This record gives sequence, C-alpha cells and structure tokens, in this order.
Amino acid sequence: MSVGTTDAFAGRPVVGQRLSAVDYVLRDLRDAVESGVIHVGERLPSESALAARYSVSHTVIREVLRSLEAKGLTVTRDGKGTFVVATHPHDLMF
Repeated sequence: MSVGTTDAFAGRPVVGQRLSAVDYVLRDLRDAVESGVIHVGERLPSESALAARYSVSHTVIREVLRSLEAKGLTVTRDGKGTFVVATHPHDLMF
C-alpha cells in the first residue's frame, strides 16, 4: 500500500524525529527561557561552557545565539556576554 503526499498523516511530525545540533540546542535554550528556568536579566553561560554542556562546536553555539537574538529573546554585548531580555519571541509582522 502506498501513502500519497496528500494523505493527512503525511504532514504530521514524526515522533523521535532527528534534530540538527542547532535545532536541539536552540529548542532547549528557548524552552528554558520561556519556562523561566533562565530568567530575564540573567547572563547565559559563555560560548565555551555552552559548547561543552551540549557537546557541540562553537559554530553551533554562535548560530544558536544569533537565532535567540533574532527572535528577541537575548542581547549579546561584546566582552560582556549574552543576556536574556524577554521570555517569548517577538511576533514580527510585515
């Protein structure tokens, strides 16, 4: 039996679906911010500490930090670190 792409089931996410390292770390940090585990005003751990915690490269962490900032959850200051500034992503409307 063949399942067509128009099948309603085809559009559903697969449980246990593999995530990229960036998606995994981004989801985990975003969830921690949104749930209040990491509070507004708190500084995130350094890139090195995050890379070690998640066993990923610094490149992955930099991409995650850029994504969090683009979503309006954090602000990064050179030499100071990355700080949480909001608990929910900005809803951008164009």
